[in-house]
Amino acid sequence: FELLSTVNNDDLQFFHLNQTISCIAAGKISLQNTIGIPNSGRPDSLSSRSSESANNLERSKSRGTRGSVPLLRKRSTKDPLFGAENNSCEVLVIGTKTSIHVYDIVQNCDLFYKEIPDGANAVVIGRYGDICDGNIMLVGGNCAIHGFDRAGKDVYWTVTGDNITAMALVDIDSDGLNELVVGSEDYEIHVFKNDAILFETTESDCIIHLVALGPGLFGYGLANGTVGVYQANGERVWRIKSKNTPTCLFGLDVNLDGQI
Repeated sequence: FELLSTVNNDDLQFFHLNQTISCIAAGKISLQNTIGIPNSGRPDSLSSRSSESANNLERSKSRGTRGSVPLLRKRSTKDPLFGAENNSCEVLVIGTKTSIHVYDIVQNCDLFYKEIPDGANAVVIGRYGDICDGNIMLVGGNCAIHGFDRAGKDVYWTVTGDNITAMALVDIDSDGLNELVVGSEDYEIHVFKNDAILFETTESDCIIHLVALGPGLFGYGLANGTVGVYQANGERVWRIKSKNTPTCLFGLDVNLDGQI
C-alpha cells in the first residue's frame, strides 16, 4: 500500500492502538490502520474521513534544530500517564517547535495542549525519580527541560548548556528510581538525578540517540556514526564508529538471559 503524505527521514512511526490495531503515523500526522487494507491498496484511516485529513494535526508538525522532533509517543498501558477516567485509551504526545499536544486518537479530542517557547526536540514518558506519584512527561527543547504530570501541570524544570537532541530514562545508579539522561548539540551527555547532575561527559559529535539498556547502562548514537555504551560511573563500556549515521537505537534481550 501507499500513503497519501510525503514521508521524510524519521517521519515514519509504527505503534499499536489499544493493543488491537496496528498503525502508521507519517507525513502530516495522518494515522493509518494497517489491518484490513481494502482493495484500493490503501490502508484504512482511523476515522470515516479521508486518510489525509484523519486526525488532522497539521499545526503540530515541526522539525528540531538537529534531527527530527519525535512526533509520537504512546503512553505506558501498565502505568497510565493520565487519570483513571482515561486509563482505557491510548494517546499521542506530539512535540512541535512551540508546543506539546496530548491527543486521544480514539475519541478524536485534545486532552491538553501546552505552549512551550523552548520547543520540543525530544520527549520521554515514564517514572522519573520521586518527582510525582506516577508517570511524568519530560520535554526537552532549546536548553530547557519541562516535566508535566498526568493533569498537564508543570512539575519539573531544569536547564542544559545547549539545545537538547535526545533523552532517555534509565536507572543508572540501580537504586530503583530512574535518572534522566540528556544529550545536546554541544556534544555533552548529562545524567540528572531529580534537580542534581549525577555525572556528565563530552563526546565527539552531537548526540542524536539515547536508549536505556537496563539498570546501570545506556546506549548512545552520534551524528558522526559513533555508537557506544556508558555505565553508572560515567565510564564508557564500549564504542564503535561507523561511516553511516545511526537512525535509531533499540535495546533487546537477544540471548534470553534476562538482560538487555
